[in-house]
Amino acid sequence: MKLHAICLSVALLGLISSHSSAADAKGAVDHPLVKRVTGSEIIWSKVAKFDEMTVALEKIQFDYGTSAFKPTKKEKVEGGRTTLYYKLPGDVSTLEAVRQYQEDLKPGGFTTLFTAANDELDDGFNRFVS
Repeated sequence: MKLHAICLSVALLGLISSHSSAADAKGAVDHPLVKRVTGSEIIWSKVAKFDEMTVALEKIQFDYGTSAFKPTKKEKVEGGRTTLYYKLPGDVSTLEAVRQYQEDLKPGGFTTLFTAANDELDDGFNRFVS
């Protein structure tokens, strides 16, 4: 269950519900744990019954002197994985969508392991965020 929360957060470009919109990508369906932002559409999706991924638990930093990434605290997680990309309506910000996700996941007992935005993630060259 932890992987679902992480993947939902990592893949966040919008939000979800229990229905499929006519404008959604073929075969795409919402994840049952979060509601769709009204007016959003799924533009890409991928579901795996079992998968693994490594998730950073702190800012990823690059050491330009050694041309290598600095050691980063991370955790390997495995389980079911749902990745959904949403196109949000023009009047809905990404931050608003993130906050809705967080509220939707609270009742399920999900815990945020790491959160950051913009300069907290990026080294100034858009290496990790756009």
